[in-house]
Formats: sequence, C-alpha cells, structure tokens
Amino acid sequence: MVPDHQANVNAPGVDMKLKKPPESPVGPQTAQSAEHRCVVRIKGGMNMTIMCIPVMDNLGVSSPISQHFGKTPYFAMITMEDNEIKDLRIVESLGKHVGGTMTPAEAVANTKANVLICGNLGSKAIQMLGQMGIIVYVGASGTVESALEQWKSGFLNLADDSVGCRGGV
Repeated sequence: MVPDHQANVNAPGVDMKLKKPPESPVGPQTAQSAEHRCVVRIKGGMNMTIMCIPVMDNLGVSSPISQHFGKTPYFAMITMEDNEIKDLRIVESLGKHVGGTMTPAEAVANTKANVLICGNLGSKAIQMLGQMGIIVYVGASGTVESALEQWKSGFLNLADDSVGCRGGV
C-alpha cells in the first residue's frame, strides 16, 4: 500500500541497516558495502537522516524520479528517524537550470539533506555535493517509493567520477 503523500508519512516497514565500509574501496560501491554515514544521532538518542530525491511531479511517494538531476523541477525531502519515515515533503527546486539562482548542488545543500538518491548526475555535481558532506547514490529509477526500496536493498551505487554522466546525458 502506498502511504499518503501529504506532509507526514509514517512507513514502519522501512528498515535501513548500517553497514561497515570496505577497507579500500575501488570504483563505485553499492549501498550494501558502504557505511550509511548519513545517519546523524540527535538529542535523546534517536538517529535521523534527511534524504533528497529529485522528482518530476508533486505526487509524494508516487512521484517519478527525475533522470536529469540538473533540471529536476522538484525534490522529495524525506526525514527518517530510527529507520522510519517521519516526514515527506515535495519542494520546488531552486536550481538555476529551472529558473532559480543556485546550482542544483547548492539547491540540495540548502535543503540540509545528508543523502541524495538520484538516477544519475554529472561529475561536477558529484564533487560539489561530496565537498558539502552529502552522500550521493545513483542508479535509482521508478518512483520515490521504489528508489527508497532500491537504496535500502543495496541496489544503488555510491557516486564517484566513474558513474557521473557527461554533457547532460
């Protein structure tokens, strides 16, 4: 069953386990082999992750993933606390490729996200997001709901220069 796409979405079935990173990673890593460094311990002992997923429409968990990060019109913002979705909001992108004043990476950083899950993005965006401390996973497809399942199941790759698209492709 697809949860309501309004401001607060509670999905207790989402369970994300922490993994240890390999000693010396080579090339893209899958989520199964990479530590989810995106988890932040907050006051009271709770773990919190703020995820950003570029999407094409404002349809909540049914929003289709935007395959062109730089030109995405919206971001799905998901707050996870102790492995449960606590909040899901769809916000307009402020990226300059869609009429805003920031680079797409700056727009994501402005959301305070720890993690970006997307189809693909360019190497410059990968570098900028990495410098801002945002963990980037690529290879997502389908909807927000399916992208979260792909991430939690370890089917997405950690982004690096070898997986970045070239020239807006």
